[in-house]
Amino acid sequence: MDREDLLVVTAILLFAQGYLFINIIPPLIGIGILIYLLSIKVSFNADVTIELLNKKFEVNEGEGVDLIFKIKNNSKIPLKLKIKEWGNNFKWYVEELFIDKNEEKRYKVRLIPKKKGRFEIENFIFTVFDVNRIFFKDVEVEEKVVLDVYPSIESLKNSIKRSRNIKIGKEILTALKIGYESLEFGELREYFPGDDYKHVDWKRTAKFGYLIVRDFLREKEGNVHVLVDVSNAFRKSKTDYLSLLVYYLIGFLNTKNKNYKIVIFDDLGVKKVYENLSLDSGKKYLEEFLKGLDGIPNLRIYKEKSGVLSHIPKLIEGGEVILITDVGLRFGDIIVFVEFMKKRGINTYIISLNPLLFLGEKYLNEDNIPKIYDRFIEREVIVKKLNILCPTVDLGPNDLVELAFKRGGK
Repeated sequence: MDREDLLVVTAILLFAQGYLFINIIPPLIGIGILIYLLSIKVSFNADVTIELLNKKFEVNEGEGVDLIFKIKNNSKIPLKLKIKEWGNNFKWYVEELFIDKNEEKRYKVRLIPKKKGRFEIENFIFTVFDVNRIFFKDVEVEEKVVLDVYPSIESLKNSIKRSRNIKIGKEILTALKIGYESLEFGELREYFPGDDYKHVDWKRTAKFGYLIVRDFLREKEGNVHVLVDVSNAFRKSKTDYLSLLVYYLIGFLNTKNKNYKIVIFDDLGVKKVYENLSLDSGKKYLEEFLKGLDGIPNLRIYKEKSGVLSHIPKLIEGGEVILITDVGLRFGDIIVFVEFMKKRGINTYIISLNPLLFLGEKYLNEDNIPKIYDRFIEREVIVKKLNILCPTVDLGPNDLVELAFKRGGK
């Protein structure tokens, strides 16, 4: 109910009160209210002239722009006005403007784009009120703003990091599937005196015009640390595939003569640490931690920090880290862990098993599909964030099934 209706209802109630209690004062007050409303309505005239002074902008992502409107009140009474917000591409910062009769003022509206690209805003709408905000009228302004939003330097840097780490993540997956000569858990860098020429990447050297060298995992000093999440929430409905992945990594690292540690952990912390296992002993020792567990996999994204990974860094002495978990289950802890490893100069690589891809057909019904879709979108966002920090792959059964064929062929 707006203010005009509220005052009219109040006046009617005052008339009723005077009639019922035979009292002249309430009706007189009601008449006063109606006369007041009528006088404001007769005098209210939303006659304003509005002109947009700046119509084209070029800004970087994250920066704001100020639209400046020149507004003149052509009526004989003071007015208030405010622009209406619309669209989802901007954050609007608007204030109410008071403008006296026959006065001209500047009105500033601040917009902050939510994403990069080109945007066009047309036909602004202003709501004009009397000073008591009882009567109002919408006034349309047929103006057009063109806004070009370019990526910020930080955004470009993150995009480059994310693209590079996604590429490395894909190479990890390819290497796991086909047993490539090296896992290529490394990155490209400029040639330094003393580097072995056999590791020069000639294709990229030709592209960039200077010597580019590819670092390989096997050339890094220190152990490879394989961190395996065996918590109940992680293992549900995917234990067979987790076992397949862990056993394959053991065989792979043994083939490459790498020194490595297998660190088994769950929600309570580190349960066991093994070094340089044979495949047979690996199956023997790890079997108790990789027992099958039925149930619906965890689908939530946990951004809070539980500290479950906080005790693991003291077990890591240089080298590389391969973390096998669910990024949705450990997102907050993973961010802290990876950043801490980076400070120590240790690269982390994440192999995540996506629980959404392990759901059985009985869970894929009309009631669950919207929820599953929302979770997919959430995971896309956090995987992109993690790929800024380190190479991350989010896998399902189809990604891992080729490992079974690889092992079966040995």
